[in-house]
Amino acid sequence: VYLDAASSDFARQIEQCRTTQEVDRLRIRMVKSYCELVDRLHNESYSMPVRKALNYIHLNLSASLPVEAIAQAIECSPHYLSTLFNRELKQSITEYIHSQRLREAAELLRKTNLTIQSIAVYVGYTDTNYFSRLFRRHYQSTPSEYRKTIRPATL
Repeated sequence: VYLDAASSDFARQIEQCRTTQEVDRLRIRMVKSYCELVDRLHNESYSMPVRKALNYIHLNLSASLPVEAIAQAIECSPHYLSTLFNRELKQSITEYIHSQRLREAAELLRKTNLTIQSIAVYVGYTDTNYFSRLFRRHYQSTPSEYRKTIRPATL
């Protein structure tokens, strides 16, 4: 699923390339992106419930993700899932979800011109102020400051 989405995105970018230099730069970004995806999604060292939970979280990142709903979706008790998750990933499910949402938000800030509010909703935060506080805590800058720093020439 993730590779298919990445491939579709890169196919659109390939169509927009005008020079061989642009294609070469895109090729390097593609390889790096695919390697990062494989690395991020490579989770054979985790137990089956944790692997199922990770997949569920990544596929439903913009949805409400209480531990109980994740546990129910993967047919496991919430307490057991939380215990396994903490043991294997060294963080709580909630911490993991926040970090993944903020990582996705940073990616959207880099690659799109979506509004901060749209990005917040897209990654699962209905309260833009809460999203901004979490983002600032994680990246030491507000979403708009982050975007200006990371893409000053494109805005």
